[in-house]
Amino acid sequence: MRGGRASRAGDILRQNGYTAEIQTGGITQWKEKGRATVKAAADGE
Repeated sequence: MRGGRASRAGDILRQNGYTAEIQTGGITQWKEKGRATVKAAADGE
């Protein structure tokens, strides 16, 4: 099932009072739209 984790995460957020919206297209589409991302530091940096 595609989007299962995102859907479940959205459900949990909504159940806890947050406004949650599932985005289609994944991280690729997110970046193509110019939205911000943050790269985690690798261990030891």
